[in-house]
Amino acid sequence: MACSGKLWRRSTAVLLAVLVAAAAPAAAADEATDRPAAEDGKPRERILRATSKIVQASYQGPAGFVLGATLVFSEDIFQENDRIGRNGGTCTVTATRPDGTGDAQCAITTRLSDGDITFQGRFPVAASGQGSGQRPVLAGDFEVAVTGGTGAHRTESGFMRGHPLDPMTTQVEVHLIR
Repeated sequence: MACSGKLWRRSTAVLLAVLVAAAAPAAAADEATDRPAAEDGKPRERILRATSKIVQASYQGPAGFVLGATLVFSEDIFQENDRIGRNGGTCTVTATRPDGTGDAQCAITTRLSDGDITFQGRFPVAASGQGSGQRPVLAGDFEVAVTGGTGAHRTESGFMRGHPLDPMTTQVEVHLIR
């Protein structure tokens, strides 16, 4: 069923933040910090900062905040007011607790002008809504792994941290290591 409202917007915002962070490589130099590769061959780390905003979201699977409930989403990624990429992914609820909190496992791909970056990991979620209308929403900050890439990102690894700003927007910071 199609998803709308604050619950889905917040869930999607979290996922978008992850994708937005991945899109940051195409951003302006003042948004990225490059540490040059050392003479000893140690890896170089690049830190990208961006904001993700939900464009579309849909809730699939069993009704309510239950195991197997899945969010499918699409987001735009921005630095300042410039759209630098787009991401999409799925998040599936993998744990629920009596206090209304839980975990979701997410797989996300961010498309940038110079290639894709993929992310995977656990996101903290909480139940929003009533009864069978409950949906998982982002319940706080997260950190997930960079699992791969294509094009300019094919040799990068690292992680992404995210912080939800509102139900539709997430601030992300991606640490890319080569």
